[in-house]
Amino acid sequence: MAPISACRALIATVSSRQRASENELVDGVAEYWAYSVQHVNRKRENLGDDLVSEAIRACQEDPEMPTAGAGVDGSSQP
Repeated sequence: MAPISACRALIATVSSRQRASENELVDGVAEYWAYSVQHVNRKRENLGDDLVSEAIRACQEDPEMPTAGAGVDGSSQP
């Protein structure tokens, strides 16, 4: 194989693997987001003695508390 062809083949292989890694990363983030939504919703239904429950209580006690955006269920309420 000519040097230029070998370089092109190597670049194509690395580029392909990089895309696969990016897809795996996106899939992992999506799975974690789904887990997080489920976890927060479970905690809302059964508050405990933990950090997430404390954060939920704080938001319930002070509706003006700044949040990171819409609620995990897509509503505008935290």
